[in-house]
Parts: sequence; C-alpha cells; structure tokens
Amino acid sequence: MMMSLPPTFHMFQASSHGNWGSWGPWGQCSRTCGGGVQFAYRHCNNPAPRNNGRYFTNNVNHSTAKSFRQEQCEARNGYQSDAKGVKTFVEWVPKYAGVLPGDVCKLTCRAKGTGYYVVFSQKVTDGTECRPYSNSVCVRGKCIRTGCDGIIGSKLQYDKCGVCGGDNSSCTKVMGTFTKKRY
Repeated sequence: MMMSLPPTFHMFQASSHGNWGSWGPWGQCSRTCGGGVQFAYRHCNNPAPRNNGRYFTNNVNHSTAKSFRQEQCEARNGYQSDAKGVKTFVEWVPKYAGVLPGDVCKLTCRAKGTGYYVVFSQKVTDGTECRPYSNSVCVRGKCIRTGCDGIIGSKLQYDKCGVCGGDNSSCTKVMGTFTKKRY
C-alpha cells in the first residue's frame, strides 16, 4: 500500500541539523559599577548555546569597596520585631561559612554579631561573586567560572607575572641586599 504525505507537510533535509543565527546586541549590564553581567542572544535549534554571556569588571578599589553581596544584604537592614514584639535594629552581612556549594548563589545573610541567618532570595543579582575573591560569578542562580579575560566559561588565567593568558615570560627578577632602616 502506498501512502502520500499531506499536501501541507514538507521535508527539508538541509535544515534538519539547525544553524546558529547572528548574535544580537549586548543587553544592559546587571550593575552600574564594580562588575556585572551582560547577555547577548542568538537563536538556534541544535546544539544548545554556550558562552552566551560575559562578565566584566570596572575599576574598583577592593580594599575599601563593599562586595556586591554585602550591598544586597545591607539593603535588608532595618528594625525587626522578636516574638515578644520588641523591635531591634538588625544589620545584615553575607554568610559564607557553612553554605553548601549548591547554595552559593542564594542571598544568605547573617544578622551581624549573631549566628542567626536568613535566605532572603533564591538568586543573588547576576554578577555577584560566588565566594569572596573567586573567579566565578552567579548568573541566573548558577555559579559559573570566568576567565581573567572577562568571558564566562573562559579558562584563561593570570600567569605569575600578572598577565592574563601570559606565559610567565614578562617578569623581571629583582636581586639585591635589603636592609631594614632603624629609627
């Protein structure tokens, strides 16, 4: 018995694998200062897209600047009522100790000076470091590694000379005798 396809059904073998479209423009940054995340999108059917975001940093004095996570916790500062109705001003600070690896992108804050903590949000704002001084940032609730080139998923690292993706050849050796001056 011979079957025919309905007249509205067409087979296109050339497009069965799918193709990537062009990248769209970069969207807005998740932060105005200190580091954030931007996304660009493209459409495809197969394979699933990778590296569709980038992490970038702005010049920040890290010795005095608050971490982005700290800013998000501090935004919750205010008066809290206890079980007896007594109001106390609570300062919130990031909680890092005891946070499971799968929970590092949740906004977990601790009441300063206590062990009391709260998970305020299931996702920190995109661009928040997963842990202090890490090479990974939270994007859509997941901790993703970034390279020193500012690209999500990049494996580039600083060499011992401080050059991103360097080969350790730009360092200069300093030799000599150093004496401590006494006053």
